Formats: sequence, structure tokens, C-alpha cells
Amino acid sequence: LAHLNFSTNLLKTIPDSLFSLQGLKLLDVSNNQLKGCLTAAIGQCQSLVEFRASSNQLTQLPDSIGDLKNLEVVDLRDNKLDRLPEGFGSLRKLLKLNLDQNMLQVIESTFGNLRTLQDLSLAKNRIGLIEENCISWLSNLVMLDLHENRL
Repeated sequence: LAHLNFSTNLLKTIPDSLFSLQGLKLLDVSNNQLKGCLTAAIGQCQSLVEFRASSNQLTQLPDSIGDLKNLEVVDLRDNKLDRLPEGFGSLRKLLKLNLDQNMLQVIESTFGNLRTLQDLSLAKNRIGLIEENCISWLSNLVMLDLHENRL
């Protein structure tokens, strides 16, 4: 199984067993009822290239998300995230990241590690601080959207 689309359902949690699908490339759990923190078991899904969990009520991501070394696309817009885990900076293949409509207040220096990032969308958050140099390190960045923040 390479693509799994659970979007627009009534999921409240993602079963840990789902993350044992070793060939999974795309997982879409958008438009569900996920709350709190994703399970740390997501870090087992090593082949994942695209992860979509928009329009939920996630408040945290586990540090193990940084173990997903093949991730290229992450869509977490319209959640309640106020920060990203330290491990997020380990996503060295990430090309596109959408974090619109969350509760982020700071663009932390770990963003500077995402050197392959081309498309970064952080609109409609509460960002009032961009830590020094973290955006300038993103040499492949083509699109940066920061509208409706507190800058």
C-alpha cells in the first residue's frame, strides 16, 4: 500500500499499527477530529514522502516526526500548533511546508536546517519573532508567505 487517504472522516486518533506500513508514501488524514499530539509511532513510517493532516485540532507533533527522512511535503494548516518539535529540523528532503492557520509565535532557528525547502507558508499565525538567520539559510526557498501575522 503506497497511498492512504483517510481525509474527511471522523478519525479521533490514528492507530499505531497504520505506521507499520513500510511502503506507505502518502498519508492524508486531513479534515478529521484529531486532537492533541500525534502518536510517536509516526516515526516508524520511514518511506513516507507526503503527510497531510490539515484541518484537525493538533496541538503538538512528536519529536519522532524528525525520523521521517524521506518527507518532501507536509501540510499541517488549520490546526492549533504553537511550536514545532526540535526533530522537525531533521527533515532534510522537505520541499514544501504549509503551516498556515496555526498558533505559531516564533520561527525558530531549526527552520534554518530545512535547506531544501522551496515553499514555506506560515500565513495567519501569531508570529512576532523570526530568530536570527533562520530564513537566510534557506537558500532554495522560492515562496515564503507570512501574511496576517504579528511582524
